Amino acid sequence: MNATAPTWAQAPAVKATLKWFNVEKGHGFVVLDHDKSDVFLHLTILKRAGIESLGDGARLLCKLKKGAYGPYVAEIVSVLKPGIRPVCIKKDRVAGTVRWYDTRKEYGFITADDGGKDIFVTRKYLTNLGLEGLVEGTRVIATVRATHNGRQAVDLEITQHPLSEGVQYQRANKKAAG
Repeated sequence: MNATAPTWAQAPAVKATLKWFNVEKGHGFVVLDHDKSDVFLHLTILKRAGIESLGDGARLLCKLKKGAYGPYVAEIVSVLKPGIRPVCIKKDRVAGTVRWYDTRKEYGFITADDGGKDIFVTRKYLTNLGLEGLVEGTRVIATVRATHNGRQAVDLEITQHPLSEGVQYQRANKKAAG
């Protein structure tokens, strides 16, 4: 190693562009301006910097460290440009009522109690609860993230089942199907 070259911990902040970031996976990559290399970026670094949303092509000033698998972003000094179609990094929990759900299309909407836009929900997140669908009127608490299309549920908690006669939840019963 060259004695005049700074170590990763002492290196000055560098400019980078967000290549991609997947909120659900909790990580992404930035491309460094000076050498165009890809550098790992973890969700905890964004949270530590107080960043709540970031979009494609966001410009960052960051400090790097060398890890076992190569360099990674260790600190965000500042967001120079938020990028296009910013995605909310922060997830909120919002109470609401299922407005409708179509089992054939495998999606539906929840009317939020906070007065904000409806929350989009897909079957993908219902399978974690053992459900194939939702019934209108069901009370839920949704863990929500903002997307460029609006709010989307990434997790659900059923808080109150509708008690009207004939209403049943369509629980996935793998034993009965087999």
